[in-house]
Amino acid sequence: MNCFFTSLRSCLTSLLVVVFSFYSYAQVGIGTATPSPSAALHVSSTSKGVLFPRLTTSQRNAISSPEFGLVVYNSTLDELQVYKKGAETSNISQSSYNMTNSAPNGVYQSFLATASGILGSVDLVLRNSASALNATAYVRIYSGAGIGGTLLATSEIITPTVGYDWHKFKFLESSSMANLTSGQTYTILLTPIGSTDNFTWIGIVSDVYAGGQAGFPSSGFASSYDLPFKTFLVSPSWVNL
Repeated sequence: MNCFFTSLRSCLTSLLVVVFSFYSYAQVGIGTATPSPSAALHVSSTSKGVLFPRLTTSQRNAISSPEFGLVVYNSTLDELQVYKKGAETSNISQSSYNMTNSAPNGVYQSFLATASGILGSVDLVLRNSASALNATAYVRIYSGAGIGGTLLATSEIITPTVGYDWHKFKFLESSSMANLTSGQTYTILLTPIGSTDNFTWIGIVSDVYAGGQAGFPSSGFASSYDLPFKTFLVSPSWVNL
């Protein structure tokens, strides 16, 4: 019986080693034992090609939340197609600023959407100090005024530069983007990570943006206060390759 359990443990250990080795190996080669260091998947052949999924236009349109970069062969149009984010168009733009503050717990800004579409990115003015370049930040967007509403999307994490400048927070995956509706109120929350004492942002000492207001997670909206910010909408579509 002990021999049985010893053999069983040995088999499970070997299986785990194989599984973890597979997932830790970042490259796969088909038709080659030496995949290119720059490729996650390297297919090599002198007599065969790569066949992508073949879908009609109706079947392609039925794909739920396609990711950007998804490739299919559209059999209706006889075209190889890729799903792309598309060009950005400005939804809200506020570019003047005249004060600075630290943001150890984050800061938020509500706004009234001026157009309907998918939020592709948010631009904010902020910086790291020269002594704390490891400070990073990201943006979240909520429905309604304040951060008590539904969380709609979370941006990528970025590392701001030393000097005060506009920084773009992108929403990279189509499945995690927010759909904005013209005339509805939303709130963007800037959240710092890391050396937050050295992380600062720009604010405006007046309510220059009608339809929105800045605030803090710990105390709510501040009176007559705004952040300079820009939001950009995208128009995703299937594009012929």
